[in-house]
Amino acid sequence: MSSETGWLVYIMFAALLGLMWYRVRGSSLQQLIDGQEHEHHHVHRALKNHPLGGAWRDYLAWMDEASESH
Repeated sequence: MSSETGWLVYIMFAALLGLMWYRVRGSSLQQLIDGQEHEHHHVHRALKNHPLGGAWRDYLAWMDEASESH
């Protein structure tokens, strides 16, 4: 990587931090952990019925099914 493009890495890193801050602002650590635990189990419910995987559209449909069944 050249020194001329190094500033781009810093801008991308700052943008990533900004997006992360925007998503979690006002939430406690416990709220963040609980939310991620819910998402984790949601994904496992969807993939339990489809262990071989599939296309992205299939995955989205499975996630909807897992939301409805819970």
